Amino acid sequence: MLTRKNLFVAVVFSVALAFVGHSQQRKVDSLAVVLEKYNHNHKDKPLSSRDSVKVILLNDLYYYTVNYEQDRAFDYATEALEVSKKINYKKGIANGYSNLARIYNARANFDLAIDNLHQSTKIFTELNDDHNLANNYAELGVVFSKKGNFPEAINNLIKALKKYEKAGDDLSVGYTYNNIGISYKQRKEYEKALDYYYKGLKIFKKINNTDARYGIAGTSSNIGNVYLAQGQHEKSLNILYESLKLAEEFDNSYQFAESYQSIGENYMKLGKYDIALESYSKAIDYCNEIKDNAGIANSHINIGYCYFKKGDAQKAISNINTGLAIAKKVGLLQWQNDAYQYLSEIYNSQSNYKLAYENQVLFKKINDSLFNTDKEKKITQMQMQYDFDKIQDKEQQVQKEKVQKLNQETDKQRTIKYAVMIAFLFMCLLTFGIFFNLKKNQKQKSIIAEQKQTVEKQNEVIQQSLTEKETLLREIHHRVKNNLQIISSLLNIQSQHIVDENVLSSIQEGQSRVQAMSLIHQNLYQSEHLSNVDIENYLRELMVYLSEMFVGESKSIDVEVEASNIQFDIDTAIPLGLIVNELVSNAYKYAFDKRNSGRIKVKITSLNEVDYELDVNDDGTGLPTDFDPKKSKSLGLKLVGILSRQLRGTMSFNSDNGTSFVVKFKDIKAYQSSI
Repeated sequence: MLTRKNLFVAVVFSVALAFVGHSQQRKVDSLAVVLEKYNHNHKDKPLSSRDSVKVILLNDLYYYTVNYEQDRAFDYATEALEVSKKINYKKGIANGYSNLARIYNARANFDLAIDNLHQSTKIFTELNDDHNLANNYAELGVVFSKKGNFPEAINNLIKALKKYEKAGDDLSVGYTYNNIGISYKQRKEYEKALDYYYKGLKIFKKINNTDARYGIAGTSSNIGNVYLAQGQHEKSLNILYESLKLAEEFDNSYQFAESYQSIGENYMKLGKYDIALESYSKAIDYCNEIKDNAGIANSHINIGYCYFKKGDAQKAISNINTGLAIAKKVGLLQWQNDAYQYLSEIYNSQSNYKLAYENQVLFKKINDSLFNTDKEKKITQMQMQYDFDKIQDKEQQVQKEKVQKLNQETDKQRTIKYAVMIAFLFMCLLTFGIFFNLKKNQKQKSIIAEQKQTVEKQNEVIQQSLTEKETLLREIHHRVKNNLQIISSLLNIQSQHIVDENVLSSIQEGQSRVQAMSLIHQNLYQSEHLSNVDIENYLRELMVYLSEMFVGESKSIDVEVEASNIQFDIDTAIPLGLIVNELVSNAYKYAFDKRNSGRIKVKITSLNEVDYELDVNDDGTGLPTDFDPKKSKSLGLKLVGILSRQLRGTMSFNSDNGTSFVVKFKDIKAYQSSI
């Protein structure tokens, strides 16, 4: 199996790095002298904001040592972070977390790397520091790629790429192209990977400085790895040896380790196991220098496979287990995947079918998790959302057409009614004239009586027709309600067979939205006036439904509804109902997850004849301090924003003593009448 060693040099693609030579060493020595003098001059003084100078010196020393004295760089970054925290130097704190994260990444301690990057990103966001935000997104992309989470890797790398392009930072754009190419290579999408590698190579050749030449070396190595994956070993080796020559200019252990691992794998695939073992041995030496656990694990696994091919099963199993132990410790699923496959093959050759089968099962399990599960989840989620939106749009269109047709019929009947009333009035006048002119003529009296009886029958027909139309309109609302209930029931049945919590949550959210619309139509056909919904009654029914769905009898959540004497037509009621549904559902799901009791209040206040204010608040745990609805991935909050704009309104929130969402909106019917 082809390995994914090209991730190792991806760390250096996160940002433009310093390259160590005699001039860099002189800079390190000079900076160390300056730092020593600074410490001597301020040793008896308490820390203050002026010590931001010390933080900058420590960060510069980190920058010039991180690629060849990693332990020393780690100490510099740690001290810089500690000083920054003591003097509350926010940019220094953010830089400290970022610098430590890059070392954790290089050492394959990915969880710590992600945690430090998230803390750094939060501060850089507050400071509006787009350049360092881009660097963090790029580093997160590298970490997620190493962990095998390719969709998240590409997502962060695209964020970085947009910021670099906006800033005109061509060098960082080139490095980011390389990182995206690396992720696609791991996905085995080789053509896309080569496309991004060559885009980066074109930029580096155009810039042609020290940083760019290092980019050329790394990019060439990555291109060689793609040809390795495609089985073009001669072409791959030529490029990798050329990359090795370019890397000698910088004396960088990352690049040497990467190139020797790739060269070793080529020779292993060609059956030249002695040369492969020699290359892997050099790779391990360089990986030990930089404490690259991922590289060490990968090299041991491939050394073991070479020994297996040479016929030494004992050394093979020993080396593979050494690499597998490291891969398990740092969470490298890709290397575990290779190790289990190789062990299965070795045990099978020894007729130890039990161990061969056990390792094959582990290989299949990890392989599926790397290349199938995430993709299927995303596809399922997108398909379900598409299906729900499609059903919703279709129902709204059918309803709109029926209402339009009914309105046309109602207008037609109204015209007939007015015409009949005018005719009736005319007949009354005519009858009155005839009565006085022919009052002595009994026959004429009989005629007048018959005409009057005819008019009365016509009035009865008209009244009956109007009653029928009103009944028909109620029936339409009833049937729409029933159709929505059927959809809700189908979603409920579907949810009984779903194990995945995320998919089940999406189904339940869709079910609650359908129910929110269904209750609107139920209130319409049950009300005296078909044109308006009693909002207070509707909201109480909706709260009962949501309480049963999300709480049941396990918790005691008090719900208050205040919307006295407020009625809206269907154009306002449906979006408003969906907004309340989303906000109350979120409160039920997240506000009381650590409590068994609480309070939710829904209040609608009339500001004037057109404007209203909705306030949904709870006394729960509140929102995170960095919560931003514009950056939230929650479909519910996105719907709230869209529906608020549909009602010509705005949404705001605060998280003091719980959470409160306030939506100011307009009664659409009253608003359109006022224009």
